[in-house]
Amino acid sequence: PAVRTRPSSAPEAAGVGNRMPHALSDSMAAGRCSILLTAIATQIAELALAGHAVHELRCGDFLVCKYGYTHHAKDLEALQALARRLGMSR
Repeated sequence: PAVRTRPSSAPEAAGVGNRMPHALSDSMAAGRCSILLTAIATQIAELALAGHAVHELRCGDFLVCKYGYTHHAKDLEALQALARRLGMSR
């Protein structure tokens, strides 16, 4: 029995099929991660400039402290919402 193989010019072999090439999908994931880390750092810096201490916790949540008061933010969205309520972010 003969074994049939696809020619190397098939779309899947060139990375043009239903899937993205691994290098492209990895770079897109790294780009999203970089944007997220930049957004977190920027928000923490804005709060710090206003005198708040922001602690990143283990599970991706944040603890914001000032004058003995604390606020727990479950994620970046909650941290941004707190900054908006305090009038320091758009």
